[in-house]
Amino acid sequence: MAPSPSIPTLICVLPIATYTFHALSLSKQNIDRLLTYEREAERAAQWSQTAAQRLRKSRMTQAAGVFSLAFSIFTCFILPILPPTATMYRLCLAAVNSIVLAVAALYKSWFWNERTQVKIPLVGKFNAAVAGSEEEVRMLGWLCGGWAAVGCALWWLG
Repeated sequence: MAPSPSIPTLICVLPIATYTFHALSLSKQNIDRLLTYEREAERAAQWSQTAAQRLRKSRMTQAAGVFSLAFSIFTCFILPILPPTATMYRLCLAAVNSIVLAVAALYKSWFWNERTQVKIPLVGKFNAAVAGSEEEVRMLGWLCGGWAAVGCALWWLG
């Protein structure tokens, strides 16, 4: 028999789950936009070490965002079904989520910002992906704070 979900924990993680799904949706849109230029980027990477590094960095930063958001969703499903005596596990999962999301936001922000990604005329989808990735960095930051708040709420609930 499956354990029944903890209602207070479910209430705590529901806003996080909703916002995380929204961030995942944005991430998918950004990746789809970037894939539009994948063939050209790979061709340029064959001839330029700088282009190859930027292509690899684009892929790695997008993957870091998806991984951190997937971990957040996974935790949203796991926390409510943990037994009531697993308070320490709940707190640790909330803390780990905050850390993972903060690291992903920081990692992505080093690459996806207006200083390193310039807007290029006639490549609207790329420019939209840059703007979307910058928004995703902000969302990762908010989710980091949200998981910290969930950890505090779970500690208070005992």
